[in-house]
Amino acid sequence: MSEPILFCGHHFSWPSQKVALMLELVGATYSYRQINLMQGEGRSPEYRAIGRFGQVPAIRHGDFSLCQSDAILAYLADIFGQYGGRDAKERARIAEWLSWQADMLANIARARAHTLFYKSPEVVIEGFKRDARRALDLLNEHLGTNPFVAGSALTIADIACYPAIANMGEIGFAIGDWPQVKAWLDRVNALPKVRNPGDFMPRA
Repeated sequence: MSEPILFCGHHFSWPSQKVALMLELVGATYSYRQINLMQGEGRSPEYRAIGRFGQVPAIRHGDFSLCQSDAILAYLADIFGQYGGRDAKERARIAEWLSWQADMLANIARARAHTLFYKSPEVVIEGFKRDARRALDLLNEHLGTNPFVAGSALTIADIACYPAIANMGEIGFAIGDWPQVKAWLDRVNALPKVRNPGDFMPRA
């Protein structure tokens, strides 16, 4: 690829961590810009020209800008020809799991946000945790017969799920309660270039 990628994110953002991991796995040439939403940087006109919704992550590749982590994963998989599926059926299966994790597995992230940022009532937090446990139960069952989320090899479906699962301890979940999910995480962590994606982004 002739043009480097500008990656805007924040190390504390799990969606940003998805994109950080993908960029490292595909060996992309990119620069990183930290966007502190708590300080209002997401609302600046300069940033909104890249991330139209004022959220992280976002990328700029040449004259093309894109936000929303799962859309970015699919774009990177397409332009690098990696982790996006080998045929139409596999790509459809990956899309299915991406939609599921954004709907159901994201309850881990919602529980985290309502605990750490919104200081919501415990009944609200417990509702998200209940739905997160249901999602993990389903994923645990699925991974009992499948080595990776969308089949026999790592794809962007795994990359999308990784941050929430790797960091579920932040909401008090013990990954050992879902042994097949833990075995999956161990498999992913054993792959070359994989480490906690929050470590790919400067914390200053």
